[in-house]
Amino acid sequence: FAMPHVANSLKLSGQIEGRRRYLFWGMLLALLAGIGGALWMLMHLAYTYGAINLRPPNFIWLPNYVYDYTATQMSSPSPPNWLGWFHTGVGGGVMGLLMMARRYWVWWPLHPIGFPISSTFHWMAFNAFLAWLIKGPILHYGGVLLLGDDPRALCDLRHLLDHRHPHWHGRQRAVRLRSDGDALDNRTAGRRPRRLC
Repeated sequence: FAMPHVANSLKLSGQIEGRRRYLFWGMLLALLAGIGGALWMLMHLAYTYGAINLRPPNFIWLPNYVYDYTATQMSSPSPPNWLGWFHTGVGGGVMGLLMMARRYWVWWPLHPIGFPISSTFHWMAFNAFLAWLIKGPILHYGGVLLLGDDPRALCDLRHLLDHRHPHWHGRQRAVRLRSDGDALDNRTAGRRPRRLC
């Protein structure tokens, strides 16, 4: 889950003047601190309020599924599924061809990531397809000139097509950032600030 944030940080680090040799260690330290803080808060909430009273998918359904699946596999092991391995090889080959097509043919329209998410992330696949379907012609025919001085048009498109997963609603923030970087509290302000993506 940290890969997009790390990639964006590395992209932004190209604009920093001076020494950047400690950037990797700083990001690693921030990642470890975040994991440690999240685990501590998770254990604190689980022992304070009882884990069974927290979010059922994370504390009830998923652990039960994992342990039941493991117990079933240990009690009655099955032989290797060669058909499954064959399908895995075919899927890997198709993914490799899609990656090569995107790398060597500039005109290739399909992004390789659409292949794995179409079968594993059903709730995300159609939204990603819509984003690709709309963003492609906009960038092809209009390009950067269509965006003008305000690149938030694509950000608004991304937010429009964003799938609101149930756990996302709990993470909405009342404080957003205006374009000038000042914090503005939605609860006290008379108007909603413009957001950057």
